[in-house]
Amino acid sequence: MSETSLPPVQPCTDPRHTGAIRERLGCVGPDPDADVEEVLRVQLAERVRQLEAARLAAIRAAAYRDAAADIDTTDDCDCGGCDSCIPRALADRLRARADEIEAAARIEEIPK
Repeated sequence: MSETSLPPVQPCTDPRHTGAIRERLGCVGPDPDADVEEVLRVQLAERVRQLEAARLAAIRAAAYRDAAADIDTTDDCDCGGCDSCIPRALADRLRARADEIEAAARIEEIPK
């Protein structure tokens, strides 16, 4: 689990856990005995959770990209140790971290 995503929700698949038992045990996911409305409610709640995680990840990634833009230099030096190369290398690492954050928060499209 990365710092940008919520832990994955594992639905309860035990067929004995229905109704009030599920609630008492803290089971997640649709109740096998529930009606279609309940199943849709659970699916919607999961989708909202995914979208919120993606929104927060986008904010974090933007902060990393802003920091990279602030310290990046346009100097063409490639010695690796001067006052131009070190900030450019750090900016590259910040942009790479922003890419990782965005990749970890990608959510699947809803099938049509």
